[in-house]
Amino acid sequence: MTQAEYDAFDVITEADLVEVSGQVGTQVTENDRGWMFTLPPTQKVLSTSVTFNNEIFFTAFSPDNAAAATCSAGRGQNYLYRMAVMNGDPIADLDDIVAGEEDQARVTDLAQGGIAPSPRFLFPSADDPNCEGEACSPPPIFCVGVECGDPGFENLPVRTLWTQDGIE
Repeated sequence: MTQAEYDAFDVITEADLVEVSGQVGTQVTENDRGWMFTLPPTQKVLSTSVTFNNEIFFTAFSPDNAAAATCSAGRGQNYLYRMAVMNGDPIADLDDIVAGEEDQARVTDLAQGGIAPSPRFLFPSADDPNCEGEACSPPPIFCVGVECGDPGFENLPVRTLWTQDGIE
């Protein structure tokens, strides 16, 4: 953008966004400027989010208020959130979500103390160097610090590499 184009760009505010907290199946139309999810008042996002396979992964932290009140160090609690890019829905079977528990379906408690880092995706190599077919492409895993898990992707992403001819 040129400076003039940037200056003419409309600023997006909370009033322009569709709130998805406390609900599922929100319709975000082409006339909406996007969606937002309001965290519980005790939580803060302190690391970057990661978007992968049409899902948003991010961590939130809630400090230990009892320890803070006595000016002592507290462990706090970390959370991992997973949401659909298109409308903020939880990554779960929406038919199994009980009314009033929509936001709990978006979050998982993490066991680690301190402030959790951003989620990372790892593409492990095949254990057998002589593998064939699907055995040569183990599914990716995601890690938040030392806590790792299977993201449960139905359509496994394929690690893609490229080279450029003529580069020495």
